[in-house]
Amino acid sequence: MFYIATKDGLPDKILDTAKKVLTDLGFSRYRADLWDRILVLAAIILIAYLSYIFFSKVVIKLIRYLISHSRLNVDRFLFERKFFHHLFGLIPPIIILFLLPLSFDTSYSKLLNIFDKAINIYLIFIFSRILISLIEAGFDYYLMRHDMATSPYKGAVEMARLFINCIMILTIVGVLMNLKLSNVLTGLSAFAAVLVLIFKDTLLGFIAGMQLAQNKMVKIGDWITVPNTNANGVVIEVNILTVRVQNFDNTLVYVPSYTLVTGSFQNWCGMVESGVRRISKSIYIDVTTIKAIQPEEVDTFLSDKSIMRFLNSKNTTTFTNDKENPDMKTNLGVFRTWLSLYLESHPNVTDNPYKIIHNLPAVGSGMPIELIFFITTTDWEKFENIQSEIFEEIMCILPAFGLSQFQYTAYIPEEIKDKQ
Repeated sequence: MFYIATKDGLPDKILDTAKKVLTDLGFSRYRADLWDRILVLAAIILIAYLSYIFFSKVVIKLIRYLISHSRLNVDRFLFERKFFHHLFGLIPPIIILFLLPLSFDTSYSKLLNIFDKAINIYLIFIFSRILISLIEAGFDYYLMRHDMATSPYKGAVEMARLFINCIMILTIVGVLMNLKLSNVLTGLSAFAAVLVLIFKDTLLGFIAGMQLAQNKMVKIGDWITVPNTNANGVVIEVNILTVRVQNFDNTLVYVPSYTLVTGSFQNWCGMVESGVRRISKSIYIDVTTIKAIQPEEVDTFLSDKSIMRFLNSKNTTTFTNDKENPDMKTNLGVFRTWLSLYLESHPNVTDNPYKIIHNLPAVGSGMPIELIFFITTTDWEKFENIQSEIFEEIMCILPAFGLSQFQYTAYIPEEIKDKQ
């Protein structure tokens, strides 16, 4: 029994005095004995409550003032996580345990046992809150030290909170049933398989969260896409069970952490960190417009004002001095040379890590000319604008080389053509 005794004789003296006062007021001896104990108990509870009010309302303001003028960060995190509030919650049960003998002596063993269990349960609950506050404050301090808004290790904090709550519940059950914690755990071992099935997702999520953090597979702020899901956006939270992704349309997708570990997903953080983004797109040239040309015919292309305006603005002469180049044997080759010059001179196009312009095998929709290059931005809006600008200009220059893009035309029967 969690019971604190006071000095010998002091409880009896207080009770005898109260009993004498009540007897003088007309109460019988038995009723006086009962009422004086109830009144003393009420006074003890009132003292405990007023003490808690004093510490939680007055002392806590003093602590807040001291923390606001302190250079330390740990005390601020402890205050925000209500560590001091929970700590002051220990004061009422300690006062009651200390003063309870003034109300009931050892002859009231059953009643004292009830008080003892109630106070122990309350203390177990408060101790669990204090431990959780310490863990959360420590995690906040860790985030501050590493300059992070959040961390994949949040799953470990949630797992610790779950573990403490489970131990708290088991301990309370042991107190109510007069069992030791070891006996409670031994009894639950028979249900271990059932518990594993119940908490399977929690355990798998916790292990997966640890693997994600340990292997640095994903972190807050990463852009990821997950196959077979609608996840295509920025990671905003990694917890014990799920990874929360905010798509670019502001919808939220919750992907199980276990899915990311056991399956595959695409993380675009490498692209973002490099500062450049790749464009890979093809232009389908109508094969009927591709033709061979003589070296001297290259000059005919230079008569086009748009081509000359481009070359003059870039101070480029390679185009005119490279007529013997094999790429200058066809109008498509000349066009590829122009493409290379155009991309080299574009302010938003970089040669690193590579730049490729090549032909792909012809298909039913024409001859694909694939352009693979990188631009010096990863911003989505700027990327799309630059990409559109480049390919719009490329499409406009095609007729200057006698080329056209392949385009399907609707079949119109002859009788309908005649009517038109």
